[in-house]
Amino acid sequence: MVKKYDCIYVSPHMDDVVFSASGSLYQNLKKNKSILIITVFTHNQTNLNTSCSDKPVSTNNTNTLQNLYNKVSCLKARRKEDTNAMKEIKVDFVYLDFPEILHRHIKMNVLNMIIFPSKKNLLSQDIEFYEKYSKKIIKLVGEGLKDNGILYFPLGSGFHPDHLLIHDIGIILKSKYNVFFYEDIPYSFLYTNLKYRLVRESRNRNIWFDSESNCNFIEKISGISKNLTKPFCFLHLYLHNKLPKKFDYENQIIEFNENIFEKKIKLILMYKSQLQVCFGTNDEKKIKYLFKKYSNNIKSSKKNYYERYWKII
Repeated sequence: MVKKYDCIYVSPHMDDVVFSASGSLYQNLKKNKSILIITVFTHNQTNLNTSCSDKPVSTNNTNTLQNLYNKVSCLKARRKEDTNAMKEIKVDFVYLDFPEILHRHIKMNVLNMIIFPSKKNLLSQDIEFYEKYSKKIIKLVGEGLKDNGILYFPLGSGFHPDHLLIHDIGIILKSKYNVFFYEDIPYSFLYTNLKYRLVRESRNRNIWFDSESNCNFIEKISGISKNLTKPFCFLHLYLHNKLPKKFDYENQIIEFNENIFEKKIKLILMYKSQLQVCFGTNDEKKIKYLFKKYSNNIKSSKKNYYERYWKII
């Protein structure tokens, strides 16, 4: 008999659920809920054995983009980190072993999907991948989720192509299951990303200012000059601003205490290879500060911490 779970979290990449939703993970575990984490994009044929360090990405290196690519692509180290994190919290997990966008016609897919995120813009190979992993996820959910169980999918804030595709599967399942969408971290540290992801009305007057905010964030964590990225950030927000918003969302705030917050930070720090890439630092105090600031932006409190989830209404 297939094991049934109270909660199933779907993570595009290794680290997404831990970075974005580990507060609710610990809350659900505290309530003795059974949990399965499905991670979709965990395979890279070309760089599976590539090692990666937790050293900072050099801001002076002309190969900064290549350095970032190498850090994100080092699947062997990332698998080890993720496996150790799953063992730490004692949850079941499964890797679907599909390649992420960096390894699927990278140039065309990044241009197509980030600028205009739509299945219509996927290349034929990506459509095949999408059909395979969407069917796999739907099958795992159908077999593994208890009656009245909860599904967690990424919201897609930040418009990462892989996150948007997995979000789309959550949309498919929302009519049959109780589906919540978690705010993608680190993208959701920027309110700009949430604003453009959730709001239905056009915001043309704010786009240049908002693109400046995004560029500053990108420069901080990657070392890529905002002078290089601002035109792209502007185009990115402008085009997303024009996309029709099909749904309205309402939020649900999850509250947890300092003990769970400390466990959450400890879990996040286990992903050593990705800390510099995602947070611009390996320093525990600075990472804590980012998550405390994010929590306070949701709801201000001196003793409790928060995560926010969204449900389509």
